[in-house]
Amino acid sequence: SPPPEADRIFQAVQQRLSHQKGAKTLVVVCASGGGIQAAGWTTQVLTGLQAALGTDFTKAIGLISGVSGGSVGSLHFLDRFDGSGAPPNDPLILDDIFQAATADSLGATGWGLVYPDLWRLLGLPFLTTEPRDRGAAIDLDWKTHMKHPNATLRGWAQAIENGKMPIPVFNATIVEDGRRYLLSPMTFGLAPEQGVEFNGLYRDCDVDASTAALLSATFPYVTPVTRNSRAPQNEPIFHVADGGYFDNFGIVTAVDFLEKLLEQDQSRTIEKVLLVEIRAFPDEPPLKTAPDHRVGWKMALFGPIFTIVGARNATQSQRNADDVQDLIEQYRGMVEITDYKIAFPKIKFFQMPVPETAKAMYEKFAAKKPDDNTAFESYWHEKAETQYQPPLSWTLTKKQRQDIRRAWRELLNTENSDAAKLIARWKASHPG
Repeated sequence: SPPPEADRIFQAVQQRLSHQKGAKTLVVVCASGGGIQAAGWTTQVLTGLQAALGTDFTKAIGLISGVSGGSVGSLHFLDRFDGSGAPPNDPLILDDIFQAATADSLGATGWGLVYPDLWRLLGLPFLTTEPRDRGAAIDLDWKTHMKHPNATLRGWAQAIENGKMPIPVFNATIVEDGRRYLLSPMTFGLAPEQGVEFNGLYRDCDVDASTAALLSATFPYVTPVTRNSRAPQNEPIFHVADGGYFDNFGIVTAVDFLEKLLEQDQSRTIEKVLLVEIRAFPDEPPLKTAPDHRVGWKMALFGPIFTIVGARNATQSQRNADDVQDLIEQYRGMVEITDYKIAFPKIKFFQMPVPETAKAMYEKFAAKKPDDNTAFESYWHEKAETQYQPPLSWTLTKKQRQDIRRAWRELLNTENSDAAKLIARWKASHPG
């Protein structure tokens, strides 16, 4: 069946919020990219908020705009929806969502590189395998951790129109001209200069939900840039890359969605909008000086790449902040829009030195300040505590999974964190 037309979005959101009495509160989620760290942090935040606030909060989510790893986390979160409008509020099921999103996918990539992709590189494409390449291998690997591995975007459309699921958008990028590429069960009616939609290109086709997440998460070289080699006749064929090239935070799609939605809501049934930005890495202040001394041939060789990466991040951050602020000002006095940035916090971990090192540290310190154990304890922590660096890959160790859990608990216990503020506000305005 054809995809829902763009004018169906407002009705779907209204149906989604129908369980709320009186003026409605809409939650819009943006899940940033960043490999498996982003997938884990996205599911930790979404399941953590449901555990803290109940399914009523999850049922208020009208849109999830995912990018790269954030799309993978969104995929596994939506996969556990049971028809009630949210995943079951069972700690074991919520934990299963997190475990599925953080399952190791690097093995599938390695297998694809060693077998089908290497043979293709050597000019031996007739030595085919199944899966056919490393991208398809990762797709299959994700399916093994899904409750509904055969779920498709078009298959989700009816549940969305009935208000049983939020609208997911898996953001990707068109390689040929840099426009954003949206994969979603719903149609947004983008103008050509605004971007490309799967539903606009292939109205008679469907795509697996896991494949849509994969197209959004074509992590450089780990997963391949992809094209549809079997497009219908006279339909364009584009190469699709990671959504982070255009917008690594999913904000552009969320702001466009809200502008169109609030414009249609003439009766102002939506009173409040909570924009939840899930960011997989700590927010960093602007640099005051260069962190190292890249000089000579290193800067001459890699300087253009450093500039492109740095400028992309800075440009996206500034553009997104301006877009969100403009939206808030546009509807000030009509709709209360609040922005919450739930970024992975800066945490430290205690790296225990080897016994010989610890003994040497103590002897060296004791020679200067004998019998001052309190001072030594401070000295020990100063030397042994290290800033946690979230991984940028498709594999997590058991310790790194635990660190994601610990980071969430730290946010909950930090009174001025946006996560704690969001929870406190929701409880105050939804005491039931």
